[in-house]
Amino acid sequence: MYDAMVHKILENCTCRPTFAKFVITTQETMELDKNYKACFGDRLLCVKKWTDKWGGEEDNLDRTVNLLTGKEEQCLQACDVQTDNIFISSSQYPSQYTFPDRMDAFCSIVTKVRDRICKDEYRKYSFESQFPNGCLTYNRYPNICKVSSAEIDTSSLDKDFVDAVVKYASDNFVVVKVKFCAGKPTHPFARKSVQIINVVAN
Repeated sequence: MYDAMVHKILENCTCRPTFAKFVITTQETMELDKNYKACFGDRLLCVKKWTDKWGGEEDNLDRTVNLLTGKEEQCLQACDVQTDNIFISSSQYPSQYTFPDRMDAFCSIVTKVRDRICKDEYRKYSFESQFPNGCLTYNRYPNICKVSSAEIDTSSLDKDFVDAVVKYASDNFVVVKVKFCAGKPTHPFARKSVQIINVVAN
C-alpha cells in the first residue's frame, strides 16, 4: 500500500513524499530526485488529503503492481491476530558475557592498565596489591587495542585475561545517572519580625 500511495502522490501532487525512498527501487529513487521536488508548503495539504485515504478501494489505493507477476493486484490485509511473547531481561554492568564486546570501554581499560599503570613503578605496585600478577596477565596481549579495536576477536582471548579486565571494570567503573529538570522560579521574601515591646507600646 505504500507503493500505491507513493505513485498516487507523485501523480496528483507532483512532488516526492519523504517515505518514497523506502518503498521503491534505487533506480526509481534516482529518477524521482531528478524529476520531482520534495513535498512542502501547499503540496503537503495535497499529500495529507491522499494519506487520509490510505488503502481506500475507491481510489485504488489498495492495489499495486506485483513485482513477481508484473500485474496490478489487490494488496492483502495483514493478519487479524498477532501474538507477542515479551520477556524482560536484565544484566549487570559490566558483565563478563557482554563487556568484551563493548570495545571502547574494554580497550580503554586494557590500554590504561597495560600501557600506563604497569609501566609506572609506583602505580604498578599499588595496582598489583589489589590484583596480584595483574600486569603479567595484561602483558599477554601487548598489541591489542593499539591500532583498531574493531579488529579484535575477543573470543580468541583467554579467559583469565578477560576476567581480569572485567574485574577491574567492576571495581573501578561508576555508573552515574544524570537527570536534567526545568528550573523552578522562586520568589525570595524577607520576614519582618515585630518585638513584643513594640506591640505593647502601640
